[in-house]
Amino acid sequence: MENEHWWGGAVLDVHNSPLDEKDFYYGQFADCKGNQSAPLFISNKGRYIWSEKPLLIGIKEGKITIEAHNGKVISCQAGETLRDAFLYASSKFFFSAIILLTA
Repeated sequence: MENEHWWGGAVLDVHNSPLDEKDFYYGQFADCKGNQSAPLFISNKGRYIWSEKPLLIGIKEGKITIEAHNGKVISCQAGETLRDAFLYASSKFFFSAIILLTA
């Protein structure tokens, strides 16, 4: 999607955000980066990518490749903004987080 940018994966990758600004590669099943990672990526266009299992993700020249280690990859349009994607994915996959966000 034109002008779409991605965030997520691991706290330690914040300096690479948005993740598509340069080539990005991350294999979560080999490295959970200090236990601060999640198999969730969200975009400023309201989309998300999620898996119950660790992801192998690559972003190069605007193209994303994804593989889940023994799991299913879920991708969805949750709205039109980064906030929409975050709130939807949080409520769907991290139920307790949404309670804190809306309290």
